[in-house]
Amino acid sequence: MRRLPILLMIAMVALSIVSCSHNGPTTVESISLAKDDGSGKAGETVESLKPSDKKFFAVVKLDKGVDAKLKADLIAVDTPEGKNIQVLTQDYAVGGLENTVTLTYTLPQDWPAGSYKIDVSLDGKPAKSKEFMIQ
Repeated sequence: MRRLPILLMIAMVALSIVSCSHNGPTTVESISLAKDDGSGKAGETVESLKPSDKKFFAVVKLDKGVDAKLKADLIAVDTPEGKNIQVLTQDYAVGGLENTVTLTYTLPQDWPAGSYKIDVSLDGKPAKSKEFMIQ
């Protein structure tokens, strides 16, 4: 019977160590691009897009669910329309256990060909960027 309290104590210490390891700042694990699946939702993951992909998605994965303010800037880095043009900014309030944010980008006409990037920040601090081509 003396072993039970000791085992419980060891289990509690182990659980507290594991839970502390998730208390650091939230980070962006990845940003991936996805085409429209035809029903208005994120479908096939891609590394580049075509100008005719009028609707596409950026799927941002966080390392853990947390309450945070996510900001994503779509920037046209080098296109015939110009260089380093901020195309769109999206703000999103991440809440609770949510660790995946899907952002939608649409344009009624074809996207100008060129290089683009999506800069993501969490709580006002730069977190990760995704560079890609529309060609």
